[in-house]
Amino acid sequence: NVALSESELYAATKGELFCLDPATGHVRWHNPLKGLGRGLIAIAAAGVETNQMSLLERRKREEQAAAAAAAAGASS
Repeated sequence: NVALSESELYAATKGELFCLDPATGHVRWHNPLKGLGRGLIAIAAAGVETNQMSLLERRKREEQAAAAAAAAGASS
């Protein structure tokens, strides 16, 4: 499972939860969730995107906005 918030990427695998820096992939913190099994982990919070397509679309919109801003700055 993967979920992206404004400044954090949450990933769950094999019964463990990780918080990553979305820009670098650096592990900010890790919780092994000892004693809680190896099932799926549900990640939910306000402003968190969990649908992979919405993550890809968001990145695409951000890249397009950055390119448009760069082009506007180059033409002035």
